[in-house]
Amino acid sequence: MQCLRLPVFLTASLKSLGNASLAAGLLCIGASLTLRDLKAKFALISACTVQRLLIVPLIAWTAALVFGLDKLSLGALVLFAALPTAQSCYVMTTSMGGDAPAVANVTTMQTLSAMLTLPI
Repeated sequence: MQCLRLPVFLTASLKSLGNASLAAGLLCIGASLTLRDLKAKFALISACTVQRLLIVPLIAWTAALVFGLDKLSLGALVLFAALPTAQSCYVMTTSMGGDAPAVANVTTMQTLSAMLTLPI
């Protein structure tokens, strides 16, 4: 069985577009960060961060033990469960008319906090 492959010029173009969109998304998040919004919604942002970086990995770890996963699978499951929210959620929230500054603050808080929680 042979796989269809994209032409090289198309692959290179799509890769460049993907890299540019990631950078643009990160710039948008940085531009919409506000200290005022962080202070106003600090409890919500903190709760989202604790849930995403501590509670979800704990649930994944418990589920892995219940289902008897091997150590490698357990590690992969917990690692993916412990990752912070992707920056693309900001772009989606903005395009759907949601609270983009709050999502920018949540994404930033989770990314900074993940530097402490991921090694654990």
